[in-house]
Amino acid sequence: MRYVVASLEFFFLASLFLFSSACGTSTKSTGVETNGKETNEVRVSAADAESAEPAIASDADGSLYVVYVEHTGGKGDVFLQKYDSTLSPLGERLRVNPTAGSATSWRGDPPTVAVGPAGKVYVGWTRKVETEKGKGNDLVLSASHDGAVSFAGPVKVNDDAKPASHGMHSLAVDQTGQVYVAWLDERNVKTDEHAENPGDTQFQSFGKPDFEVIKAHHDPKATPPPQADSEEAEPNSEVFFAASNDGGKTFSPNKKIASDVCPCCKTSMLAAADGALYVSWRQVLPGDFRHIAVASTKDKGATFSERTIVSDDQWRLYACPVSGSALADRGDGRLNVTWYTAGEAGQAGVYSAESSDSGKTFGPRRLLGFDAAAGTPVAPTNSQACMFVTSGNDLTVVGDRAGTIKNATLPAAATVRDKIVTAFVRPEGDKRSVWVTTVPLG
Repeated sequence: MRYVVASLEFFFLASLFLFSSACGTSTKSTGVETNGKETNEVRVSAADAESAEPAIASDADGSLYVVYVEHTGGKGDVFLQKYDSTLSPLGERLRVNPTAGSATSWRGDPPTVAVGPAGKVYVGWTRKVETEKGKGNDLVLSASHDGAVSFAGPVKVNDDAKPASHGMHSLAVDQTGQVYVAWLDERNVKTDEHAENPGDTQFQSFGKPDFEVIKAHHDPKATPPPQADSEEAEPNSEVFFAASNDGGKTFSPNKKIASDVCPCCKTSMLAAADGALYVSWRQVLPGDFRHIAVASTKDKGATFSERTIVSDDQWRLYACPVSGSALADRGDGRLNVTWYTAGEAGQAGVYSAESSDSGKTFGPRRLLGFDAAAGTPVAPTNSQACMFVTSGNDLTVVGDRAGTIKNATLPAAATVRDKIVTAFVRPEGDKRSVWVTTVPLG
């Protein structure tokens, strides 16, 4: 893949916003404590390793599963570390990919982790592909049926044969144990055959601390800017979907559910309590407007609704914002969507909108944080707190708890009983490491 990442007027900050719907416009606080209590920070990755791209999930017993990628000499390995609710490790870390160095990942395309019924743990990740026909990656799922003590061999999710890009995926498991995967797919898109993921081209610079990339600006009346390094702009992508009803052993034929999709904006997915499944992406509309879209299915992916554009933000952008959305189930068919925009329709920042009819229509958007940086939101369930990374590279906690986690980027979050557990990346010298910490609720 090749992505036009930046020109003189098109930049963005590589930070993420962590959201729960109870918060309003953010108010900052400073310090290294949360409401007077020191945060319990635990290093997940090895001290001498280059590690990033965390994901986290919890189970009904309060156990936590932290997944991250360790980078060595241009190769990647996906690791899982299990913790109890006090952040004490349960066993040794486990490498998910059976072949060392076979995983691919970058800050916009981390692995995923989800927990299903009966303690089944699923990890989605991308595997490098190099053949005589070209380079690419496959999207694979590794399943554990013993609480992440061991993993079965990875199962390929995409069903095409010619090497292509399959990434920015999302993973969900419903109450019946059905496993769902959605992703950006380029099997039908002409791409640079010499690069299987953006980390190999312009995004190579993102090995530096993520806050060194700068925030996006735009002018809706401007002509398209000169392309970075005179490269051809990345063509739009497509959203594909597949499901498994046997615990990730096999997957249904791949289904295309959207075209003309922002090629570097992560998908998101939500399995709601009422049985509905929602998929979201950033749609590219005529004129290069990039707006968040949602589609749903109530028959486990057999059919999908027509897409709904959540908000007309008037964000015209001739570059990739690396910015998807977060979905949250509010019950009774109410869906909450959170996203970043810098469109002409209002102030740049993170917004939220809610649907009361299962995603068919949405009410007016609400500004949550004008100081938030561009990025893909995360929505921990049952939470009453908001967190976002500032331009100073601190993870700020607002809402019912106020405080700051210093020097923290790229968060992921899960809720365990009365607290949020946040995994994040911390730059340390010329390397990055993965940490977890807890934030009390209430």
